[in-house]
Amino acid sequence: MSGTSYVHKMNQTELCALLEVDERGLRKLTRRGLPAPMDSDDEGTWWSITAVRDWLTTTGSRPARSLMLTWWPDASAPADLVDMQLVRRQREAAEPVAVVQHWQTSSGTVVLAWPVGDWPVTGPELAGWAPDAEAYLAVGTGWDVFGPCAAGWWPFTGTVTIPRHTTAGAEFLARLTPAPERTAVYVAIDREREARPMVDPETDMPVAVPDDNGLDIQALTPQRLPATSPLAELILEPPIWVRTHDGTLYPAPSGSGSGLSWGYSGTGPATLAELVDALLEDINAQHTTSSGPAPRGLLELFQQDLPTGTILTRAQLAAARDT
Repeated sequence: MSGTSYVHKMNQTELCALLEVDERGLRKLTRRGLPAPMDSDDEGTWWSITAVRDWLTTTGSRPARSLMLTWWPDASAPADLVDMQLVRRQREAAEPVAVVQHWQTSSGTVVLAWPVGDWPVTGPELAGWAPDAEAYLAVGTGWDVFGPCAAGWWPFTGTVTIPRHTTAGAEFLARLTPAPERTAVYVAIDREREARPMVDPETDMPVAVPDDNGLDIQALTPQRLPATSPLAELILEPPIWVRTHDGTLYPAPSGSGSGLSWGYSGTGPATLAELVDALLEDINAQHTTSSGPAPRGLLELFQQDLPTGTILTRAQLAAARDT
């Protein structure tokens, strides 16, 4: 049985990450009035979240909004942090395994969790620790969103590797702009804080770009495309891309369930067939896992071993769907 202790505090590592300083910088801020630690124990030194938030608000050292969750439907103001938990898988365990935050929004309770150590937080564990939430967001080695109301809450639900040297990948990377700040969302794609935080201006996708060209570029993929022009073509590369009639290139929308792929008989081509069927009707359609059989013609098309880089036009996709 797990043991849970509710706290309104953060440790030194979390505080340094929030303020974007090292230990020396933290000491300087303390001399300038940063609240002193509230207590310490075998797990480290702790600061009061409320005291730090009040100090930031008073001094203007960092906007208070950056401490608050801002993603939920029709958000007009930051959410309120209600509780923070240090969770252990076993009551007698010495080390906690996760930090779990409870946020109150106008749409209900959202629970955010990230691992303390190397083991990721699983969906069933998080649901067990906070059974009454409307939506859950687990961040760690990946990005997982679930819960009864989660499908429409989060703009991004999957991670994807963006290639540097494919035609579509290079086009996408060329339009990225530096992120205004390294927000918590980058933990999902750059946990070691080694990459440059970038953002795609067309989709607001967070992208982590390492300076080392030998390392992968990671991004969070959208649930739906913010496009105003219909689908013009589909590009079969890893990842799969969509281009609209106005010429804009987008990574295909993704979900936290099945991935998109082609060239075999399995779930990936079936999911891609369902998505393309939806995008032909509505370019803003949300990525979905199977709610019914995919159109046979599209399914047969994506089960073929088509070469990487194949471009399928809208006319070709519509013809396959109607076969």
